[in-house]
Amino acid sequence: MLLGWSSKIFDPYNILDLFPCGSAFNVAHWCEPSYDALMRRAVRTLDNHRRWAIERQLVAKLGPAVAFDQPSEYVRIKPGVRGFSWSPIGFYELDGMTRS
Repeated sequence: MLLGWSSKIFDPYNILDLFPCGSAFNVAHWCEPSYDALMRRAVRTLDNHRRWAIERQLVAKLGPAVAFDQPSEYVRIKPGVRGFSWSPIGFYELDGMTRS
């Protein structure tokens, strides 16, 4: 199954939360109770290093549900336009653009 998703926040949780059994976004209907149990632990873990360790376990459980393609995106900018940039999560930033 091919599926597109664009994370809105720069945190693995935004992608990992697609796969619990009861997630409305789990369109593949993949269900693994041990994954759900780890997700419950991850969302209640306040220490970032511990949470990241749990998230690594979650990624390992996902198996074939991995991103395998990131399409290229091209943006045309007229001469004289300055300040265009990409955010860390792939959105373009228009704030600060100028035209001379």
